[in-house]
Amino acid sequence: YSPAPTPLGYINTNNTDPSAPSYAKKIIEPDPLVAPVITELFQLYASGVHNVYDLTDWLNERGVKTRRGYKVASSVVYNILKNRLYIGDVKWGKVVNRKGKHTPLIDEATFNRVQDVLEAHNNKGCRRRKYQWLLGGFIYCAVHGKRYVAEWHPKKTGNKTIRGYYHCSNRLG
Repeated sequence: YSPAPTPLGYINTNNTDPSAPSYAKKIIEPDPLVAPVITELFQLYASGVHNVYDLTDWLNERGVKTRRGYKVASSVVYNILKNRLYIGDVKWGKVVNRKGKHTPLIDEATFNRVQDVLEAHNNKGCRRRKYQWLLGGFIYCAVHGKRYVAEWHPKKTGNKTIRGYYHCSNRLG
């Protein structure tokens, strides 16, 4: 049983065991259509050749949709790749139960390899941006030592032009 909505690759079903306790009347099982795709997703990312954005496009090409019927976003793929439920662990709050009763979609070695690749690629962060800035990631604040960020700001008076600015990422910078 999952007290939260099931992630992609799993579905909520009724437990067919009549002797199951009341809290185990609903269980999660691998989705026969999506689970093999999620397993392949982990294997592709573990190879270290593919990035999350390519795999997001790959999932959408295969017709994988969210529970609400939307295309899968790259942030969802990041969450999938970090979710220990796929190796059989169940987490509720700060408690992790390594003895989940559901069928894992991947083995722990593959999961650990995916975590290593996430760490090596971009420190487990999302790096795709809407705008590409020429000096993005190259200049740092002399006072705080923090990286400069860039933003678009519309001019508030007169001509409605939009200007781009770089500034320190420190809130006091």
